[in-house]
Amino acid sequence: MGAAVGGPIIQDVLGFRVSAWTRHDGGYVDQNPALLGLPPANATPRGQNAGELLPAIVGGQTDTNVNRGETCSARVALLWKPNDAITIEPAIYYQKRDQNSADLYDPTIGNPSGGKFISSRILQQPIYDSFYTPSLKAVFDLGWAQLTSTTSNLRRTDSQGYDYTLVLPPAFGWALPTSAADAEPVIVGTNQSNFTQEIRLQSPNSSEHFHWTLGIYYSNLHQHDYETAAGPTYPQMTLANTGMTMQQYFGEGLVDGNLTYISDQYIGDKQKAIFANADYD
Repeated sequence: MGAAVGGPIIQDVLGFRVSAWTRHDGGYVDQNPALLGLPPANATPRGQNAGELLPAIVGGQTDTNVNRGETCSARVALLWKPNDAITIEPAIYYQKRDQNSADLYDPTIGNPSGGKFISSRILQQPIYDSFYTPSLKAVFDLGWAQLTSTTSNLRRTDSQGYDYTLVLPPAFGWALPTSAADAEPVIVGTNQSNFTQEIRLQSPNSSEHFHWTLGIYYSNLHQHDYETAAGPTYPQMTLANTGMTMQQYFGEGLVDGNLTYISDQYIGDKQKAIFANADYD
């Protein structure tokens, strides 16, 4: 569903336009980790050993249409023309996606060919992604040339949850958890801040045969990628499966008291450019 409205605020001087759009996705995946212990007769065993089925999970999250979500966007813009030689266009654009859980399902459970999709994950895996971009465009008619300045700044926040409960134990040859108390939620995310600026001087539109362009460009990009994996019961799981403490088996304990893994990466990139072009037709 969307709508837009616009018009003059001051006739021939100042105008506006506002638009917005939203969408609801109802979802089609049901979540029930308890069904891990009750696969259909034609299911392929997925345990560590041949013929072994994954155990049912006690206390896992259950829900219907778990992958439902909401998406929306909006844009507001102004057009200011104080005289015939100057045009200024400030604007801001916003978009958000908020999904309850990922579009993942277990093909060995339910009846996918019949439209029955089941997730056997213990935890929901939410997705959130939002950004906004303010921008400013200014055009100056100099008579002999046209000067254009374009500025924008993207700010984005993105994160997704993952369920690693049944991922790491098999990697160490350990027994699979049977309780949601041993859940291992993982969050992977990105924060971005991207600034760009371009100033362009070009031949006027009235030029018939000779066209030229001169300009400079600058961008400054910052990005933070992060990941955390929480496993507060890993000390007990390590002791139960190895007879050793985490310090003895891995050489260290949990990070900050409850994390099995943490990662932070900071990325920066600056670009500068001078460009020119000329052609005759």
